[in-house]
Amino acid sequence: MLKERIKSKKLFVIVNSIVYILLLYPLINGLYNIFNPLFIVCYTISFIWSFKLLKDENKISINNVLGITIVYGLGFYMMWQVFLNIIYNVVIISKHVFNFMVYE
Repeated sequence: MLKERIKSKKLFVIVNSIVYILLLYPLINGLYNIFNPLFIVCYTISFIWSFKLLKDENKISINNVLGITIVYGLGFYMMWQVFLNIIYNVVIISKHVFNFMVYE
């Protein structure tokens, strides 16, 4: 049981590090439209996994839960702003395509 917990912690750190490093490059270069949904999925999995690790360690306390919620909450808020921007761009592009098709 103890080895499983240690393995789970190490795996959590390794997987999160690899995912965030791989996703930093396109985010820095402004490729939000392609990689932001993938980042949101990975971030959500990381959020759920962090609570699972807290539960496995029996360290669920108000401070830990608030800390994780605040840190991940800020990240979700920033991603939500980018996600709204993507939706806005899709609506504008589809509107132009529709107008082009109607007037041709």
